[in-house]
Amino acid sequence: MRVVRLLKPYEFQISEEDAPSPGREEVLVQSQSVGVCASDIHYYKHGGIGDARPRGPIILGHEPMGRIVDVGEGVGSDWIGKRVAIEPGIPCFECEHCLSGNLNLCPNVRFFGSPPIDGAFREKFCHPACLVEPVPDDFSDEMGAILEPLGVAIHAVDLIQPKTGVSTVVVGCGTIGLCTIAMLRAAGASPIYAVDPLEYRTEIALQVGATQVIAKEGKEAVEEILSLTEGKGCPTAFEAAGYASAHQPTLDMASIGAKVMIIGISAENHVSFEEGRARRKGLTIYMCRRSRNTLKRGIELISSGRIDLSPLVTHHFNLDQVTDAFETAANYRDGVIKAVVHPSD
Repeated sequence: MRVVRLLKPYEFQISEEDAPSPGREEVLVQSQSVGVCASDIHYYKHGGIGDARPRGPIILGHEPMGRIVDVGEGVGSDWIGKRVAIEPGIPCFECEHCLSGNLNLCPNVRFFGSPPIDGAFREKFCHPACLVEPVPDDFSDEMGAILEPLGVAIHAVDLIQPKTGVSTVVVGCGTIGLCTIAMLRAAGASPIYAVDPLEYRTEIALQVGATQVIAKEGKEAVEEILSLTEGKGCPTAFEAAGYASAHQPTLDMASIGAKVMIIGISAENHVSFEEGRARRKGLTIYMCRRSRNTLKRGIELISSGRIDLSPLVTHHFNLDQVTDAFETAANYRDGVIKAVVHPSD
């Protein structure tokens, strides 16, 4: 099978390797689609995310969808042929956090495509059978590549618990920001303001549920939000830009007593804001650790039509084009939102 490994920043290697054999209670999945995530791009451009750095070549990719082609001991043969979505976090199932249902907080978690665990940019991979979820026949492969970022958005909105009819602002309209907007719309938040300097992104924000868009950044965006809210700001605010420079503007858009969720992962690995301004406003600041038991909910939300995320998948590539996929996503080429690689094409 073909495998793509990141050797160092900006350098992939495609090679032929033997397909793995599923172990006990594992399934072998033929990878049909894999989304290129912003965290993948951090590895591609910077060689890591904060202190998470591979010690050697690594297979990236944690947003896969595929078809089961073999099963290990303890898994029924009726699973063969099923199309499945993947939960990329592999917890220990034994620690206090796992036993309390917070699998995303497991300190022993092994995460697909994050050192030292190889990910899904390959034709086949093994995964625990308990961490795959069958999808309906009419569920597209590319929507499978959206489920992981959608899961993060679901978890973020769950933590904030926005009130129906209360205004909110989302800063950053990449994949997770747009998924967050869709979830806020489904939760009844209104109005929903979407902020991003790239106009093509704000156009898609309107398609997935934003009430009004602001194609600005920094102080200009803050001034616009304050103007729209009679100088008060929004009771809930989400930072999904993935830049430390977006933290302060997001807090400045929040009203007194607001809840602020920081979702984005910045290359700087630091949260940056003026403590005094946040304290005087009495802000409650949240951070979102991946997703918490959201895979089934994400599948149901998409398959039922409650949310429509089809505008997010904008670009398709085969495995030989993986560098093009990453360059397109990293440099915001050609109106890209989500670039999807199809390893089996």
